[in-house]
Amino acid sequence: MTLLVRDEADIVRDNIEFHLSHGVDFVVATDNGSRDETADILAEYERQGTLKLLHQPEHNFAQSDWVTRMAFLARDHYGADWILNNDADEFWWPLHGDLKHELHSATQGVLNCQRQNMLYAFDTETDDPWYRRLIYAASDQQPLPPANTAPRDRLPDPLYYYRLRQKVLASADGLTRVGMGNHAVKHESPVPEYASRIRIYHFPVRSRAHLRRKIINGGEAVARNTDLPVKTASHWRRWHSDLSQHNDIDRIMTQILPDTGRLQGDIAAGRLVEDPTLADCLSALRSTR
Repeated sequence: MTLLVRDEADIVRDNIEFHLSHGVDFVVATDNGSRDETADILAEYERQGTLKLLHQPEHNFAQSDWVTRMAFLARDHYGADWILNNDADEFWWPLHGDLKHELHSATQGVLNCQRQNMLYAFDTETDDPWYRRLIYAASDQQPLPPANTAPRDRLPDPLYYYRLRQKVLASADGLTRVGMGNHAVKHESPVPEYASRIRIYHFPVRSRAHLRRKIINGGEAVARNTDLPVKTASHWRRWHSDLSQHNDIDRIMTQILPDTGRLQGDIAAGRLVEDPTLADCLSALRSTR
């Protein structure tokens, strides 16, 4: 597994422990200039021999370059056959067995894995662990309307109700590039693609403070990289501009998450479902540490 992180101390240990217990053999991680304890946590796993830690202090959103470098290191130095390019807020859940079990019928290729946003009511933050609060998901994920027909700040539903782009688990042989956002990869020659049963639980917002930090970090990094197409990371650009103008994080929270009334109503209507799968798993893992 490759892991690119910045200021993710609240979740990165859970992420590593979960994936090592579900079939990942080794982690190649890049710390992108974290200011919290993220790098210290990664260094613990490096001392244990389960992780290689790289440091990339530049904040210029060259994500594809950094992840491709990690993928090559995983393949060429650590002998990876398959590579899962991950973010700290994503947990790859195999339907049966562990992640290796999902690869048993594929000798080479790309597994397309669907993601599911996990949500909470943004106006009821508590001191409970993040994974105990983020246990709700849209029951029927619809594709986002085109941006020119439905501005992202005026969608009929909160943004994180909508369908996410899939991510890929890729064979290492012949790999030449990991695309921006880890949504696609390139190989020297065409390889078969498979629809995977692996579900990715995505925890994009865990608190107001977390979202504010992500917007500031992401927006500033995107602005520094003048080579990025204008549509790349457009949400970071938009939210950073909004936060800079209004300094109101709730203005953005209301666009992407439900409040308590909306959440309860959507649960009653069957539009949201409760899914404590990851919460139960992480509770069990934490009890053994």
